[in-house]
This record gives sequence, C-alpha cells and structure tokens, in this order.
Amino acid sequence: LRSTMDGAHNPTDLKLGALFRPLKEDIESKYCKVALISFPYDDGAVRNKGSSGASEAPAATIKTLLSTGTLYNPEFNIDIYKHIRVCNLGSIPRPISLENAHELLSEQIYEVFEHGMTPIILGGSRDQSYRNYLGFAKYFKRKTSVINVDGHLDSRNIIGERFAHNGSPMYQILEDPDFNGDLCKFGSQSHQCPKANADYVQNKGVDIYWFWQIEDDPLMHFNKILEKYSERPLFFSVCVDAVRASDVPGCESASPIGLSAEAMLKICRAAGACPRVKMMDVSEFNPTFESFRTSKLISLMIYEFLLGRSLYLSNTV
Repeated sequence: LRSTMDGAHNPTDLKLGALFRPLKEDIESKYCKVALISFPYDDGAVRNKGSSGASEAPAATIKTLLSTGTLYNPEFNIDIYKHIRVCNLGSIPRPISLENAHELLSEQIYEVFEHGMTPIILGGSRDQSYRNYLGFAKYFKRKTSVINVDGHLDSRNIIGERFAHNGSPMYQILEDPDFNGDLCKFGSQSHQCPKANADYVQNKGVDIYWFWQIEDDPLMHFNKILEKYSERPLFFSVCVDAVRASDVPGCESASPIGLSAEAMLKICRAAGACPRVKMMDVSEFNPTFESFRTSKLISLMIYEFLLGRSLYLSNTV
C-alpha cells in the first residue's frame, strides 16, 4: 500500500497519499494547505426516510483517495505535489447527537479557516452542508455565495421546527437571518423537485440551473456562474445525486439522468481553479449500496479540485 501512496517503488508516480501531512507538522507557506474533515453521520438521511449507511462514506472515500493519482499530470504538465499539502483532521466524533455533531462541525470549519487552510468535508448525509456554511460565513463576515451542484433542491422544512435532515440544508441557509449572499442550484432535476419547493427557492431569489438547461455543456454554464459571482467567497457544495446513477451506484437518490462523471470532474477542476472557491463538501455517498466505483469517482472529484487549484497556483507564482 505504501508504494501506491508515496511512490516508494516509483518516485515519479506519487499518489494523493503523498500529500498527507501530520496536523502538527509545520507546512511551508508556499503550499496551499487543505484540511480534510470527515462527517460520518447518516442520521439526516434516516430522518428523511432514507437508508442508513452514509456514515461509512468518509472512511471508504479516504481509503481510495490515498492511492488516487498520479500527482504529476502529464496532460496539464502540472505537479500537484509542488503546490498542495493535505492535513487529515479525522472525523467529528461519534456517538453524539446529530445536533451536537453539527455544532462541532461548524466550529472546526471556522478554526480551519483561522489557520489559513481550505476545508474539504466528506459526508455523510446532506444535512452537513448548512453547518459547513455557518463556519464559512462566520469566518468571512461578508456577502458570500453558495454554488450547490445537486439533483434536488434540498429546500424542505426542518422536522418539528428543530430537526435538520438531508432535505433541509438549503432551506436552512435561506431562512438564516444572517444570510446575505447568493445561492445557486446547479443540475437540479425537475422530475424530482416538487413545485412548492421550486416556488419557494425562486421566490427567495435562488438561481436554478435545471439539468435540461445545462446538459448540453455543463462546464460552460458552470464557468458563467463563477463569473457572475466574481467578487465573493464561494462555497462549492456537491451532492453526488447530481450525477447519473450509472456513474454513482453508491448513491441512493441518484436518477437515471444527471451529469456524467466526466462533466462532474471538469466542474470540480474549474471550481479548484477559481481562487474565490474557499470550501468544498461532498454528500450522499452510501457504501452499503455500492462502494468501489463511487468512492473512485469522489476521489477523482477531489483530485480534479486539487489539480485545478494547482493550475491556478502555478500561474500566480
């Protein structure tokens, strides 16, 4: 396993595992420091009458992530190793209540920003995204934007005015009295978005880019969104059910239609190459449905994000 991670048998073929550094190690300022946070909770999916199992997703993803690469990409002539270092901060602890886990998650994200790092959060069910947003918004203290690549609108009310679930994070952001930014839904699939939810988010001023409106050239449409939100810190939030089910068999809520794996990877690269994108999260992978192919795709999504960030950094050095 070591050879697949750090190139011990082939030093010209380093994998993403070679980027990982202990938290206490003093990383030189020339590197972009990425903090990997695991949120191994699926309570939000179960509350929304979904299946358990997403709690196993972060561990499954990291296992695959370590051997993903090569770090030197010959197509783009870029060496990720020259630009990025990753600290794996581990998991929000279990077992505690979902509400307490959410609080810890927001606090940790704020602390990560305080230390000049870029957080990537691995869920877990989709409810994590509102708490990720809170840590993000607390740090930047000004107008921010959220780009949510998602097959659903995730704008359902919380349960009993108290309990968040995997269908409520965008509702919670929009209802947050301190939210003063913009929210974009990208790739939403109209056959699984109730009219009441669509009316709600549109009345709130949300930009919905429906799947059938963007499927001709998803990357072009995504780049236009990045240009539109040109002066604000961006939270890039991904629910893997935006991808067609044949490419994410480990997602319970994926549809036969959706973004191709290729389109999703190009979008992740574009997000990484945009310096205003300050945070990424990934949700709704459930390894009890399928693990190998889906963890491979999510690992490649992170690889492409880091590749994009490296391309940006190589042009600014």
